[in-house]
Amino acid sequence: MVRVDPRRMRTSDVPGMASRVMRRMPLMAGHTCDNSGGLRFSDEAADTEVAHLLEHVAVEILARTAPQRGCRGETAWDFSRDGRGVFRVTVHHRDADAAAAALERAVDVLEEAASQVDGTALKRDDQQ
Repeated sequence: MVRVDPRRMRTSDVPGMASRVMRRMPLMAGHTCDNSGGLRFSDEAADTEVAHLLEHVAVEILARTAPQRGCRGETAWDFSRDGRGVFRVTVHHRDADAAAAALERAVDVLEEAASQVDGTALKRDDQQ
């Protein structure tokens, strides 16, 4: 689980965050994405959940460090159960340790991108 500042749950709430991350990881533009608008991820990234961007960053990190055909991610939330701003981000990969490491690194990437604006948007579960 990842906790996102409820005032900054969408990438559009953190000016420039998505574009900074996309510049750093340009191959994410080619990611497929299951979204209601049928958008490419490069278009979706500008106004999506910060946790969704985290998912794609983790998948991209895995593509670079532990390539596996069929690696995919999923972002879900139930604010009534978990609380506002809590997202469940899952990365499906045969190596659970590599997936966990990629998610940790993805948090670092997003925190760095957010800090270039005015602080962080994410908190790891262990930082509560």
